Amino acid sequence: MAKVMRNLFYDSVKDFIDDVSKPPEDGWKLEYHQDKWHELETSRAGSFHGSFNEIVERFSKHDVKKEASVLAGIMNEINCADFTERSWEYRQRLEEGDIIDVNRYLDGHEKFWCGVKRAWRTKQVVRVYCGFGGNCGRSATELAVCGAVCVTLCEILESMGIGVELWGVATAGGLFENGDDGETLIKLKGSDEFADLGMINFITGTDYVFRNGVFRSWYKLANRDGLECCDNLGRMKIPSAEDIGLCEEEARAAIIVPQLFNIESAKQWLKVLLEKLPSKMEGKKEDVE
Repeated sequence: MAKVMRNLFYDSVKDFIDDVSKPPEDGWKLEYHQDKWHELETSRAGSFHGSFNEIVERFSKHDVKKEASVLAGIMNEINCADFTERSWEYRQRLEEGDIIDVNRYLDGHEKFWCGVKRAWRTKQVVRVYCGFGGNCGRSATELAVCGAVCVTLCEILESMGIGVELWGVATAGGLFENGDDGETLIKLKGSDEFADLGMINFITGTDYVFRNGVFRSWYKLANRDGLECCDNLGRMKIPSAEDIGLCEEEARAAIIVPQLFNIESAKQWLKVLLEKLPSKMEGKKEDVE
């Protein structure tokens, strides 16, 4: 029997935190998951799973410092001039203005005045899925690279005037005893929303959020579908368009960021992406004022 990808979607970080703060409303179908949930609940800071109470407290107080220092200086190594986009277009063909366009005047054009007039511009929108988390052998520093890449990419795209709908994706192959895969997707920002970079990095780059919060969501996913999670929670997997459920057209336009665990691989991935970005963005435009 073919393996199935089972997804759990959250429309916001708040929805994710609220949901994984409490057990299923209809109770646990398997005692195994209840025991695992209790293990995560009683875990304290300093352990592998960390303290979920601390996560909730930091989220509620917005105590989430921007921790993208792991990739400090990466923007200096990329030509930032390429990210500059004029916010407005300026038209000079006016019937009245401040300065004469001499060439147009001599050519006999009626509209020869120079002036500034605000015009419509085109805004591009892209959906980004950022893979985060890692296996038990990954250190907290390595897991933090995922958050730094997510923050950096968001900064780059928005500096180019591209609206970003951003999702954090944690994918596990063979998560369940029957061989099925599992995936948690958290919407971090809409294309028209402010990029809260500290919160984005907190969710995608903090090891405790992954090893406690996401693990909780996987146990709730198993309970929803009446399955049992493997003891080791499967293996980390790079999310694919098929796993996420994107159709062919959506897959071509979306950006899927794999888990990246060191600075050099992150730099290389970003540089390759930026080379391909113009073709990927074709047709992903909407007019805004």
